[in-house]
Amino acid sequence: MDIICFPFERVIEINTLILKTEKGMKGPADLAKLQGALGRIDNAILYSGLDDVI
Repeated sequence: MDIICFPFERVIEINTLILKTEKGMKGPADLAKLQGALGRIDNAILYSGLDDVI
């Protein structure tokens, strides 16, 4: 699997476009939530997977 890495600014552009053009929730991107989601992906890549079971 090839991983595509975008700078955070590009992710914001993509997210803003989706929010403007798709059905569903409207409004500005919540940067803190977006950064949290992206950080979770980074951690999954670094630690070879997610396991939320406690």
